[in-house]
Amino acid sequence: MTIVKRGDLAITEGDMVVGSYNQVMSGYPRGAAARDPRLKWPKVNGKVTVAYRVHPSLPSQARAALQQAIAEYNAKTCVRFVPQTREQNFVTVFFGQGCYSYVGSIQQGEQELSLGQGCEFKGTAVHELMHALGFYHEQSRPDRDQYIAINFQNIERGMEDQFDICQDCTTQDIPYEYSSIMHYGAQAFTANGRDTMVPKQRGAMILEPYDKPGLTALDVKKIHKLYGC
Repeated sequence: MTIVKRGDLAITEGDMVVGSYNQVMSGYPRGAAARDPRLKWPKVNGKVTVAYRVHPSLPSQARAALQQAIAEYNAKTCVRFVPQTREQNFVTVFFGQGCYSYVGSIQQGEQELSLGQGCEFKGTAVHELMHALGFYHEQSRPDRDQYIAINFQNIERGMEDQFDICQDCTTQDIPYEYSSIMHYGAQAFTANGRDTMVPKQRGAMILEPYDKPGLTALDVKKIHKLYGC
C-alpha cells in the first residue's frame, strides 16, 4: 500500500485517508472496510444522519459543488447531511491539498474531508461524500478483474499498489458498474498518458468522477443496502 503524506494524514489510492501518518508508518492497522458496522453513521428517525461543517477556507465554487452533492444525497437516498450543531462526530469540509476523505465514520469527533484545488466539481464532492459513508473504490472490488484489465506498464512507478484489490471489502451482491461515482477514470495514475484501466465489456467507458453527473441507481442501492434503508 503506497502512503502519501498530506499534513498529518496518511492517504492511499489518491483520496482515501487511512489514519494519521505517524500511526500508519508505525504499523497502526488500516481499519476495516465498508462492511464493518463500526464505520456506519447513526440513524435518526430512519434516516442516516451525517453532520457536517464547512470550513471558512472552502472557496465558493467548492461550496457550490458540495451543496449540489448534498442535495442529491438528500433527494435520492436515506442519507441526510445536516449542518453540525451538537453532534460529537462530524465531517469538516475544507480546502486541503487535493481531494480526500476518511472511509466511513471514524467516531473520534471531527474528521476531515478535503475539496482542494481541482476538486470543485459536483461529481468529485459526491465521490468523497460516499467515501465518508463507508465505501471504497469500485475498481478495488474483489471481482474487478472480471470487468477491467489493469495496464501496469502504464502506471506511474511506485503507484502500482494503488490498484490492489481490497481484501476486506464486500460487493454486497450488487453488479460491478463502470459508471459508478466510485470508479476512477481510465487514466488514473498514468505515467505516459495512456490508459491504466481498460473495460472488458465492449463499448464501456470509464470516466473520472468529476465527469459524472452523480449517483447511479446502483450507487443508491449500495447505500441503502449497507445502511438497511
